[in-house]
Amino acid sequence: PDHSGSLMRLAQKYPEMKIVGNAKTFTLIKQFFGTGALSEDRMLEVGEGSTISLGSHRLRFLLAPMVHWPEVMAAYEEEEKILFSADAFGRFGSLERTARAPWAPQARRYYYNIVGKYGAQVQALLKKISALEIKTICPLHGPMLTEDLGEYLRLYDLWSQWKPEEPEGILIAHASIHGNTAHAAKTLKGKLEKKGVQVNICDLTVTDLSYAVASAFYCGKLVLACSTYDGGLFPPMKAFLDHLQTKGFRNRRIGLMENGSWAPAAARLMRAELEKMKELRLCETEVSLRGALNQTSEAQMDALVAELCAE
Repeated sequence: PDHSGSLMRLAQKYPEMKIVGNAKTFTLIKQFFGTGALSEDRMLEVGEGSTISLGSHRLRFLLAPMVHWPEVMAAYEEEEKILFSADAFGRFGSLERTARAPWAPQARRYYYNIVGKYGAQVQALLKKISALEIKTICPLHGPMLTEDLGEYLRLYDLWSQWKPEEPEGILIAHASIHGNTAHAAKTLKGKLEKKGVQVNICDLTVTDLSYAVASAFYCGKLVLACSTYDGGLFPPMKAFLDHLQTKGFRNRRIGLMENGSWAPAAARLMRAELEKMKELRLCETEVSLRGALNQTSEAQMDALVAELCAE
């Protein structure tokens, strides 16, 4: 609906207009607008490699199912070398591309939160378009792309293989109830930065999950710091881990830090959530707080720092 919610209004306004789509397109149109919404003679079905001449323009269609809906297809305009890429190469935010609003940060957030699970399907689309000469990319979300196309293609290739952009970078994501876990996370950040490591920190109790997810995929390493809550995980951490699992999070180094004043369980529970994901390497050292950071837990933290910096 974000692409075609006005479809029936257009069809009514222009009764001679035909709707071009693949078989799945028309299935979904009937689901959203009713089985009799379009007459059969108005539906022009195309498939992989089909072409349509519009006079001075010629469109070639490339099926891209699950990037990120099952009916998705791209269209390549052969005369002006334009790729109409559907959700691929889309981004959140302003249409401008300036130093104030560069493409990559919001494109990364869009990719990992919208398309992210379907990396294999994105790889299939990238393979299809690799043989095309492309001068402009027109996604359905965000600005037209006319420069540095090689960099956009490089990032999409990296993202769709779940590879980090900053392999040695570390995100510390914390979910703190009274502030002690947050203080420990900030202490860990300081220790890592003294080792020359690039560190981002994310307070899951106030940060929109879409930003937290994008940051986790950006870095090659992730430290999860969570308070125990009613014998379980504090809900902001549970929601974060659920989102990572849904989007196919993998191939990262993970450190764990828990807090529990009388019955800490967060590390065990976070480990159980992480076991649902692929190719994650957990650090042997776990930091376990009993309320506030003390000499014992800070010694564990120093050991975790050494382990994270050893690779």
